Amino acid sequence: MKKLIWAVMAAAALTSTGFAQGTSYTGTGGSINDGVMDLDGFTTGPGLTSFQINVTDTATISNFNYVSLTNLTHTWASDLKFQLTHVGSGKSVVFLSELGGAGDFGGNYNIDDISVNSLIGNYPDSSVIPTGTYHAETFDGLTNFNVFDGMSVAGTWQLDVYDQAGEDFGALGGWGFTINDGVYNPQPDPQAVPEPAEWAGMAVLGLGLAGIAVRRRRLA
Repeated sequence: MKKLIWAVMAAAALTSTGFAQGTSYTGTGGSINDGVMDLDGFTTGPGLTSFQINVTDTATISNFNYVSLTNLTHTWASDLKFQLTHVGSGKSVVFLSELGGAGDFGGNYNIDDISVNSLIGNYPDSSVIPTGTYHAETFDGLTNFNVFDGMSVAGTWQLDVYDQAGEDFGALGGWGFTINDGVYNPQPDPQAVPEPAEWAGMAVLGLGLAGIAVRRRRLA
């Protein structure tokens, strides 16, 4: 009897698949242009630096997870604004802007739209903002990457970095983004042991149930 029970449980487990492995696309970085200044030392416009990734995959984005900023260094973090654009579709989102105060970027940062961490914090002059994952956010409030969900990942992706003030400098070592192109199916709770009367039902479900997409899961 025990062997039969475990066989049924194994069959159910085989039909239940978790969230598909995220796929990442990466590109190179470089120096970040400083804000444009006049002869009197006043900023007259943002310095713009653009980086691109050309993607040939044709997968559909079921969930845009996060943007990674690798070896990002810049004094006075709040000078910077980051915008991601899918060039072919024209879809775009400003995912980071005017945050970090007088603190300095100095590390690796993932920006998603589910993290509880905010770049609005007590980062005094010359302090380094800790490496980590932070919520997509601008001075005006939280933002997200939902605009890209449901579209093909193929095409040119452009990261625009605007330095909105002069006299502070930095660089971006590299950048990228991660998507999911699969469907999440909930896993059965391994601690939940069904009553004996439920075994027959489990056998039918375990052998014939197709996956049902129910919720998103992103990097925290």
